[in-house]
Amino acid sequence: MRRISVGEVVFSSRLTALTLRQLADDAKLRETPRGFHELTSREREVAALLGEGMSNELIARWLHVAVPTAKNHVHSIFDKWGVRSRGEAAARYRQQSHAKAEKHN
Repeated sequence: MRRISVGEVVFSSRLTALTLRQLADDAKLRETPRGFHELTSREREVAALLGEGMSNELIARWLHVAVPTAKNHVHSIFDKWGVRSRGEAAARYRQQSHAKAEKHN
């Protein structure tokens, strides 16, 4: 009680171990490179178009979908790949494409 009264947080050893294990698992997930296998076939198409530098409007025209649909696919790719920008997504796509091509050679 004395430790709590001075503002310290007290966890049981079991809760501390569970918390540290969860933090370690979360860190591993962030470090794991996320690739094509996480994307739907349509998202892979959109990723390829992002890799070509296309805007949402051009992607929508190319795929014959509405612009909001193209935006949804782009944001889904961002979420799945853990990227924050079109440039990062395009770089990830090019990296994945290059690795895939080397694997087949």
